[in-house]
Amino acid sequence: RVRLRAGGSDGDGGAGRGGGGDGARRLTSAINACEGWEELWELLSGAPPGELNHIHACALLVRTARVTRYAALPPPALERFHGFFCAALDLAFDRLPAAGPREAATMLWAVARLGLHPGTPWLRGYLSAAAAAGALARAAPRDAPNVRWALARVGHAPEAAELDQLLGAAVGRAAGAGAGGGGSEARPREEQGGGAALCAPCAQALANSIWALATLRLEPPAPWAAEWLRAAAAAAPAFTAQGLANSLARREFKAGEAAMLLHALGRLRAEPPPELLAAAQAAMLAGGGGGGGFSTLPFADAANALWGLAVLGAALE
Repeated sequence: RVRLRAGGSDGDGGAGRGGGGDGARRLTSAINACEGWEELWELLSGAPPGELNHIHACALLVRTARVTRYAALPPPALERFHGFFCAALDLAFDRLPAAGPREAATMLWAVARLGLHPGTPWLRGYLSAAAAAGALARAAPRDAPNVRWALARVGHAPEAAELDQLLGAAVGRAAGAGAGGGGSEARPREEQGGGAALCAPCAQALANSIWALATLRLEPPAPWAAEWLRAAAAAAPAFTAQGLANSLARREFKAGEAAMLLHALGRLRAEPPPELLAAAQAAMLAGGGGGGGFSTLPFADAANALWGLAVLGAALE
């Protein structure tokens, strides 16, 4: 039984689709229609052995994260919920070999978003298996940062080889990046259409990448940092409130999403292009409310942003 402890928050993620015939698709729809973890537990415990595939495992964890407020669960329900969640984690691990990079990233994202630590042994085993299956090296530019975001939320630094694969994928270095492997047909909108767009990281993914590294206190190799800065410069026009919003988490943009980027850049002592800093500041103020400048921002967001800008020697816009 894996060890659970509270932690984690919100983020970006999305389950893939596909993974079987009409029966499998109906089962995925049934999972997505569940309104509480008790319904999910009933579905999971009642499924015949082998009926739930990697798509179902992914959908199960994502739905659990979206319908469950762990911190609000009454004490009598905690033991039952932990039993359910451990069973869901076991299913995710068992189905990982069949999963593609999208599902592998999304399952980990969902675990972190729920707010529970699955235990260091489970994380190490999951990452090792995902790396061995190529799910990290072949991850799309949006999926690799989701993995690191999840690891940052639970405070788990990956092994050096795993981190190297994730870093390469995050800047579009991965060959065949996308859903891959496990039969998933879904891809993010910005990655559809093939060609250069497939491997171009979006603004929100770039922000997640740098925030996760700063949070885990991992210093990226200089060549990778240079790649990130080039990608960020190319994507600077997209560093808007809409571009930085964790849209797949189904919530509106918050100023903190831009503030965390400025703070992370400061912690890593990066040298971002001026247009990126200007765009991030504009997005933050647009999301902070009222157009009244820094004075209208939540205190923590303003403090984080101002600290990052001061460390970077950047002027206020």
